[in-house]
Amino acid sequence: MQPEFTEEVRGEVAAIIHAPERIAEYRLCARLGIPGVAAVVHEISARFPEFAKHDRFKQWVGNEVAKEMRPDYEIVQARGRVPWCGFFTYGAVWGPASSLHSSQERG
Repeated sequence: MQPEFTEEVRGEVAAIIHAPERIAEYRLCARLGIPGVAAVVHEISARFPEFAKHDRFKQWVGNEVAKEMRPDYEIVQARGRVPWCGFFTYGAVWGPASSLHSSQERG
């Protein structure tokens, strides 16, 4: 039986993902060519180990990380291997958005 993915859990995880100090970590992941979720995997896996096999939870985390990456970055690899742990196996790898793409999004 999977743990309950409550609004309280979402709020706690969102606070980890959207913390201003994470921006530098997401940028570093993009430069290194590793998935953005690698920036939060250690803290999330330590605080919420019961969600290790909860696919919906992990997809939601990836979506929240994507909100932080756009519009300055775009997906350059849909399935990159997440190093250092087993909580997230794969995640999107981000790279700088092309100048044409970025200027169109910003109007």
